[in-house]
Amino acid sequence: MKFWNQSGFSFVLRLTKMNINLKTVGLTLFCFAFLCQNFLQASIIKKVDICIYGGTSAGVIAAYSAKNLGKSVILIEPGKHIGGMITGGLSATDIGNKIAITGLSRDFFRRLGKHYGKFEHWLPEPKVAEKIFQDYLKEAGAEVVYQKRIATIVTGIL
Repeated sequence: MKFWNQSGFSFVLRLTKMNINLKTVGLTLFCFAFLCQNFLQASIIKKVDICIYGGTSAGVIAAYSAKNLGKSVILIEPGKHIGGMITGGLSATDIGNKIAITGLSRDFFRRLGKHYGKFEHWLPEPKVAEKIFQDYLKEAGAEVVYQKRIATIVTGIL
């Protein structure tokens, strides 16, 4: 899959929301047809320059950066939250030499610091970190789709 091309490369995505109860046993053909019908009705077709699958911290910053470069972007998060491990509770990372952390990563920790009334903050609460990531996406105007998975990708030159 190619994500970036100055010559007009684009993606057409069909996204689906799958609400299948895995505990259900003995699915009849009628039930299967009903689920397939709902599966197709929940499809969304999007045409974008860049598709980012996974709302991890890297996915959020990639969407933010691409939008700031003028690309059309969609960020697809199959779950309910963005931010990956840092918003999932694993925010006590091995920082090592803080001077080595620059760019948007440093900006993230400074935004956290602003929230906590400090210059920088390195051990955020998950909900605060997620709010900061949401702010990045809102500032850039990046579209985020939650609880969907990619069903089909069609690529081509415009």
